[in-house]
Amino acid sequence: MNRRQRGMDGNLLALSVGMLLAGVVSLYSSSAILADKEFGDPLFYVKRQVFFGGLGLAGMMALSRVSYQRLREWVWPILGLTAVVLVAVLFGPKVGGARRWIRLGSFGLQPAEFAKLAVLLFLADYLDRKRSRLQSPVQGVAVPWAVVGGILVLIGLEPDLGTPTLIFAVTVLTLFVGGARLSTLGYALAASVPVIVWQLWAYPYRRARVLSFL
Repeated sequence: MNRRQRGMDGNLLALSVGMLLAGVVSLYSSSAILADKEFGDPLFYVKRQVFFGGLGLAGMMALSRVSYQRLREWVWPILGLTAVVLVAVLFGPKVGGARRWIRLGSFGLQPAEFAKLAVLLFLADYLDRKRSRLQSPVQGVAVPWAVVGGILVLIGLEPDLGTPTLIFAVTVLTLFVGGARLSTLGYALAASVPVIVWQLWAYPYRRARVLSFL
């Protein structure tokens, strides 16, 4: 590893640790009383956050040493596994009125979080391979949206609106930066409007949030 790479890794690690610490402070200020009341330990949630945050930092540093080109051969297996897990979670028990978690003993996994990474990997690989044909409505819009749309539908069935909205926005931006026509992306945006409106008003708690905000 050269000096430049070590410097970049050091800066990335420092920034990530700073963000983690800021999150821990915020978490403690909002959860200490509740944690002390429920578990007799005001640091209960903080300890969990530090533990999983540490695992995340270790994974980040390990992955930063892997050539991103090697990830390309894993794009479709990762995307396929993500879709399978998103289907599996729909048959699990409801928690808070939604099926979003897969429990592994005392640990829980939220497949929608892995979907964010899977979609980004797919888009990066697809845009690189098809960059000369992104002006085409089929290659630039239909094909990537068919893949991403399937993931969005599965997450929406949990039900979940926030995560699909985020993935949708990132997909539009990524396709635009990658070279897709703005006019063709406009069709995807126009088609999403009635879906979002319907999802907002089909669930009373979402409707209440919008009305409360307004």
